[in-house]
Amino acid sequence: MKTKITLIATAALMCAPWANIMAQNETPAHSLINHTNNIIQELFSMIGVDAPADAEQTYDEENQTFDDGVFDRDIDWNVSVSFDDDDDEFGHLPGMFIGPNFLMQPGTLTSQTGIPMREGRGFELGFGLYQNGFAFNRGQNVGLVYGLSIARSRYKLKGNDYLDWNNGSLTLFNAPDADKTIMRYWTLQVPVLFEICAQTGKQDLFVNFGVQGEYRFGDMSKIKWGRHDKEKVTRDLNLNSFGASAVAQLGIGDDLAIYARYSLTSLFKEDSPVEATPFTIGLSFGF
Repeated sequence: MKTKITLIATAALMCAPWANIMAQNETPAHSLINHTNNIIQELFSMIGVDAPADAEQTYDEENQTFDDGVFDRDIDWNVSVSFDDDDDEFGHLPGMFIGPNFLMQPGTLTSQTGIPMREGRGFELGFGLYQNGFAFNRGQNVGLVYGLSIARSRYKLKGNDYLDWNNGSLTLFNAPDADKTIMRYWTLQVPVLFEICAQTGKQDLFVNFGVQGEYRFGDMSKIKWGRHDKEKVTRDLNLNSFGASAVAQLGIGDDLAIYARYSLTSLFKEDSPVEATPFTIGLSFGF
């Protein structure tokens, strides 16, 4: 009971000074600290202890200081404190991305020759599933962003060639009467990117780059005749299930960016007759 009375009395004492400050023409800092000093003396009185003899203070208006008191310190009126109330997550990863994809000779930007491709006719379409990130600095313009996305990649082969198995080896065949031959696969992507944000005039810009872990699945070789007739030749293209890519993205605001991705691992396993590295460049859109 005694504790409750003490707390109530303390609250009343702390609220009362503000009425006095409003009613009197005092310097706010002076009034507040004087009243705080009074509260301390009252608290000492409540617990049966005499307040310190030097608890009384004098305020020097010219030097803006309190002397000979509990709060014996200078006052700096030129303090600037900023608070960041922005709870939005840091970073930019696409909500949707689309672009043409290519197969390159490993470590180069030269088209591979093992599989005749219709250059620029294949494409990637993907969607972001999850994003998170954090800033390294108080300005919230440098940090790390990571997430999860899923994409489907399609490649159109030239001359109606297609991939299938022959005596345990992946081999190119030809379907002379086909309209198109396709190979495709799905990828789960886990990007981890370093990001820098900047502002030019009223426009926000960002660039991020890093690496992306990948899991490939759903690979298939397919032949199409007309609009409706098709045959799924094989559901095993001897792909590397796991891979990694270098990724970079340059964007404006939160809605539009250009991205590029170059695989650091071969698309096919080592025992395949073809070595190829996926490369994609396209547009990404934020949601």
